[in-house]
Amino acid sequence: MRPFEAMLKTVAVGHLGDGTKMRGVVVLNEDRLARRAGNNERFVEALTADDGRVFTDERTPAVRRPPLQA
Repeated sequence: MRPFEAMLKTVAVGHLGDGTKMRGVVVLNEDRLARRAGNNERFVEALTADDGRVFTDERTPAVRRPPLQA
């Protein structure tokens, strides 16, 4: 599995393979996060899939996914 895909999987499930909780990702240079434009959207989707986690950068206010309605 490629490193980006492995990170997406970890971000989506919220923990590392050994069970250690993962609550966020710090990226110093956003252009180094993903090589393809569509991968940025995939990252934000994976990160915000868990209620309570947000995505923000210097251009965008925090994005929180609304809770699912039952």
